[in-house]
Amino acid sequence: MNYIRRAHPSMLYECFVPATDALTMALGVAAPSPWHMRCRVLAEQYAMFGETREALFWLNVGVEALLKARMEAQIAGARHCYWTKQTVASTVLLES
Repeated sequence: MNYIRRAHPSMLYECFVPATDALTMALGVAAPSPWHMRCRVLAEQYAMFGETREALFWLNVGVEALLKARMEAQIAGARHCYWTKQTVASTVLLES
């Protein structure tokens, strides 16, 4: 039992002797990745395994999420610009 047995990389199982020392790591706070980036990773993984339909599905979901995020940012920016123009126009009217 006191040995390490490694197999071919394509096999799912690997036998080893676990270390007796506990490993501690300070990871801090990780920010979640955007949904469209997670979808891209899934699409790439499925494409590597030859699952074309599943890869295209996740790529489509990712593109839709990216477009939605960009449109929401544009709308938020347009509202901000409109509010600024309206505020400036009303200020000019009040001063004159």
